[in-house]
Amino acid sequence: MMPFRFLVPLSLVFAAAGFAGVYFPGNARTQAAAQALASSDPANDPAQCESCKHTPSNRFSMLAAGGTAPVKALKSLSDLVSEARSSESSSAGARWKVMEVMGSMNAGELERLIEGALDLSTLFKSQSFEFEFAVRRLVELEPQKAADLWAKNASLRPKADLFLNRWVKKDPEAFAAWSLSQPRELQQASASALGAFAKDAPEKFASVAAQFGQSPAGPSGASSAIAGMLEREAGAPEKGFAYAQTLPEGPLRDAALMEMLKWPGANAYANPAVASALAQADPEVARRLGRELSKNAGELPVGPARESAFTAALREQSGADPAAAAKRLESLAGSVDYAPAVRGFVEATVRKDPATALEWALSIDPSASLQRSSALERAASAWFKADAAAARAWAETAPLSDAEYFQLTGRARAR
Repeated sequence: MMPFRFLVPLSLVFAAAGFAGVYFPGNARTQAAAQALASSDPANDPAQCESCKHTPSNRFSMLAAGGTAPVKALKSLSDLVSEARSSESSSAGARWKVMEVMGSMNAGELERLIEGALDLSTLFKSQSFEFEFAVRRLVELEPQKAADLWAKNASLRPKADLFLNRWVKKDPEAFAAWSLSQPRELQQASASALGAFAKDAPEKFASVAAQFGQSPAGPSGASSAIAGMLEREAGAPEKGFAYAQTLPEGPLRDAALMEMLKWPGANAYANPAVASALAQADPEVARRLGRELSKNAGELPVGPARESAFTAALREQSGADPAAAAKRLESLAGSVDYAPAVRGFVEATVRKDPATALEWALSIDPSASLQRSSALERAASAWFKADAAAARAWAETAPLSDAEYFQLTGRARAR
């Protein structure tokens, strides 16, 4: 028989890993604490909680002292945790008692516990062990309830992995149905969970990909699936191309094909399907791919991807060799690539010397009004943030038109 001293640490390991089969033994003390969550007994009044007054670092005590209705019911749990942490020789023992109580709660009680924590988010950080354990237990019991809780609380958006990842991996069909019933902004916010699932299991993602064909989260899943294949089969890019072709035609397939640009040895630029996807790339997607595209900027079809590539190329070159970048920029004058190249050059120069960037922007011929205006605005914005007084002084003497002066300073020039 396993010695008792090994049981607590071992159980903690299982719980931290989210092992669904962990057994949470009940006893009179823990059962009473759990039942108190649904009780309005005056004994649960936070005002009578002496431990709350004397242990301000205790998260549960702070919650119990909050005074709001969802939080008052936590007092019994607060007392238990306070007692455990003061009597146990290690935090492991205290955590085990917390796990015992949470293990005896039903989904509704866990939901109230989590919502109570959100009411006092400055005191009960969502990175805490207790909070994450409560969420994991709720996901085990009723994953959609956890997802709904995530959806209705904006403060939980960054915790999509905690609230959603297990569900999408366990039941992608159910997750897909729930996700598609949400507003588009929430579908987009859940993209990281879908991406994590697709990266771990590209084949399973392919089986539900059609459901995400019009979802803003779909492209994230498609590109993540290719990223997962690259990690496991870097020497077989043909498998990546073949996988991309199994995805629904449109945003998902295009995202997967463009992700192939990151696959060493794939020669993706020569693939007609990739070229077609790049020609239709969304500006935001193109921006994220800018660095990967920059080395082959001149080979890309006209569109957002090519623009992003030239911006990234000149930004990088300007940081390494400003003189060479300036010459390259001059060679692009009059071409469709000049405007995005100017953008990259200014972005890099502004970081080092906003004043020099402004002087350079002024050297752009007024006939190229769009490029000149864009360069002036970017450089001036950076300088005003770094040294507003110096930037204003420069604007008073610089050879700016009245329109440019107003654009940069926000006021009409004094006469």
